[in-house]
Formats: sequence, C-alpha cells, structure tokens
Amino acid sequence: MDEQIDRRDEVAGDAVGGLVSGQMSRDDFIKRMGMLGFSASAIGGMLAAAGKADAAPARAFAGKTVSILVAAEGDEKGVQDKIPEIKKRFGIDVKMTALPAATLNEKLSQNVKAPTSAYDAIMVLGFTVAQYVGGGYFDPLNRYLTNVPPGYAFP
Repeated sequence: MDEQIDRRDEVAGDAVGGLVSGQMSRDDFIKRMGMLGFSASAIGGMLAAAGKADAAPARAFAGKTVSILVAAEGDEKGVQDKIPEIKKRFGIDVKMTALPAATLNEKLSQNVKAPTSAYDAIMVLGFTVAQYVGGGYFDPLNRYLTNVPPGYAFP
C-alpha cells in the first residue's frame, strides 16, 4: 500500500513540475490528477498555487501579435512598461507605434475610414471622440461582453 502511495506522490510531483515548467498544459494536468484520484478542490488548490488556475483563458491568444497606435506625449512610456508583462502573462506580442498628437490623429482618420486597419487598437484623444462617434467609426462593445464574469459588475 505504501508503495502505491509513494508512486502516486511521485507521479503527482512530476505533473506539478510539468505544469509549472510549461511542459504540461493545464487541461492535461487536470486529467492526470483526476486519474490519480485527486479531488476537484485539491486540483484547484494546486492550480492556484502554481498560478495556473485561470491559465487557459489568459493564454487563449498566445503567439498572436497586437498592433497598437498611441500618442507619443508620454503615454507610450506606460504602455512600454507593460509590454513584457503582457508577453509573460498572456503570450501576446505587442507592437506599439507612438506618434505625436497631430500625426496620431491623421493615422487614426486614415485607419478608421479604410476597409482594414494597420492597427488592432488606436488611442483616441478626447477632443476627437465626438467627431468619430458622430461619423459612425465607434462600435459599442456591449455585444462582445456576453460572458462577463459576475465579479466585473458590468450592467
């Protein structure tokens, strides 16, 4: 009996090591630990301790590149500081273009009026919002928020 427990602990330890190192996916870890007889709450605790409790949704876009356009009025520094964390946590590459306000507005105008944009996200300066909303260039995001977690308190 002790030999079986020791073997189970060894296999579980290998699974935890594989999860933390990235050699094993979160889903494979859950399957393996379930087959070893661990309860859902025990598996959840291990995932939380390994920082992988919500890893699957967080890394859904890993390997993708997001291209953003921001104002080069100091705003780019805050974005630049976050790029390494975004890459580490989500596996997303961020390509940032920072332009002075006048050039940013010109690029914004060109990109929202074109059939496709060179940017996935563009910073819009406050004084131009009414112009672009009135021109029909903004899209309400409500329809994209069908599965918002309860803790977000989104209406």
